[in-house]
Amino acid sequence: MTSTTFRRQTCPCGGRFEPRLVTVRMTVRGQLEVFDDVLQGACPNCGSRVYDADTLERIEAAMQARALDPSLTRVNR
Repeated sequence: MTSTTFRRQTCPCGGRFEPRLVTVRMTVRGQLEVFDDVLQGACPNCGSRVYDADTLERIEAAMQARALDPSLTRVNR
């Protein structure tokens, strides 16, 4: 999904999602995982956040790689 796609999507509150790049930090099995430059849609009205399927698949793949190689601690988009 591109940043322009987020602009066409409407949040349930009625706002329009705005694209932005964020850093996502997750703790999994006690380990901090950091993903930089993640495309996110954010609603300026209520603060809801959405991610496209490609982004979620990349994060999942990185998490699976991390499970196979514990030395991987930082993953960029």
